[in-house]
Amino acid sequence: MDRAATNSLARFCADQYFGFDPEDWIVRSLRSDRASVIAAARYLSQTSWYGRENDLARIAATLEAAPAGGAGAAQAARAHDFNLGLFAAVLRLDIMSRRLSAGGSTGDGRPGMRAGH
Repeated sequence: MDRAATNSLARFCADQYFGFDPEDWIVRSLRSDRASVIAAARYLSQTSWYGRENDLARIAATLEAAPAGGAGAAQAARAHDFNLGLFAAVLRLDIMSRRLSAGGSTGDGRPGMRAGH
């Protein structure tokens, strides 16, 4: 996955961080590289800093195309040339920048979350 695609996926995931909607992940997988969306959901489901671990694990499982579903994020990333380190760095920077721009905290508070999410 090239840098532009990584940046685009990180922006999408930052948008989801502040306003999570599982349907958006399905739509994104239909409009872009499905394998990268799966790898991102799988990776983020295994982090503690992003949140929504169970939701993301369900999304990844739903989108899994391979019969041997349930592969870890690192395995999925290797299979699809997905640079987890770059993706995570770009995503974290985007989230931090949005929080600071909004005058918000850089802690665990998530300004802009939709009610019930």
